[in-house]
Amino acid sequence: MTILSDETYKIASNMDNFSGWLRARLRLHDEGVDLVEMDLMKEHLKKKFKHLSAAIDYQLSKEDASEVWVQYNLRMNQSKLGDFE
Repeated sequence: MTILSDETYKIASNMDNFSGWLRARLRLHDEGVDLVEMDLMKEHLKKKFKHLSAAIDYQLSKEDASEVWVQYNLRMNQSKLGDFE
């Protein structure tokens, strides 16, 4: 049986749902997902989105860009197939 070190125990204790987080990671690992690659991809996508957002804001700065973000947020909140029609 493996026990958490003092440092990792402290980190885990500060998480809202460490056991759920761990179970999710174990399932991903079991499915063959490379967790390091997944984390790197997420960071890359965050950076791309940040730059895309800045470019859109710059292009629309002379006009009212708020409607663009309203539409974006509506689409990001869609969860059912029918929501996309």
